[in-house]
Amino acid sequence: DVVTIDNCGSNFNTTIGVYTRQGATNSVATLDLVTKNDNVTPATCTTNRLQFTPVDGTEYEIRLSGTGTLTGNYALNIVQRQTQAITFLPLPDKVFGTGPFTLSASTNTGTPVTFATATPLTCSVTGSTMTLLAAGTCAIVASAVGNVDYFPADVTRSFNITLPVINYTG
Repeated sequence: DVVTIDNCGSNFNTTIGVYTRQGATNSVATLDLVTKNDNVTPATCTTNRLQFTPVDGTEYEIRLSGTGTLTGNYALNIVQRQTQAITFLPLPDKVFGTGPFTLSASTNTGTPVTFATATPLTCSVTGSTMTLLAAGTCAIVASAVGNVDYFPADVTRSFNITLPVINYTG
C-alpha cells in the first residue's frame, strides 16, 4: 500500500522528509532519504503531499521542519488510502435489436464512474450508453479512478444477448 503524508494545516512553509536509519545514530546525515517535499504554497494542500511505498520490515522516520524565520503551527497527517466500492447492479439479459441502454453505477466515495466494454464484438459503450452489436455475452466494466485517498476500483457485469424469437406460421 502507498502511504500518503501531508502537512495540510501548517500555516507556514514546512518540509516533510521520510527516512530510513543507517547505523545507530540519530543524525539526519546518517539517514537515507526515501522521499521529501518542501511545500512552497502552504495554503494548497495538494502541493505539500508526498507518497511512498513502505517495504515490510523497514522502520521509517518522518521529520517535519519549518523553514525561514516564521513561526506557527505544524500539522502532520498520515493518510492511508482506503478501498472504494462501486455499486453496479447486475445487468439483465437483453434481446439483440433492442436498446440502446443507459448504464448506472456509483461509488461510496463520490468519485465518478466510467464504463467500458470487455467484449467489443458484442456490445459497445459510449459514455454511459451501451449498444448491443451481436448475440453472445457482453461484459461491461465500471471503473473509478484512484486518488491520494482511495485505491482505484473496477466491477465487471456480464449478461447474455439473445437473438429475437421469430414466430412463423405458414
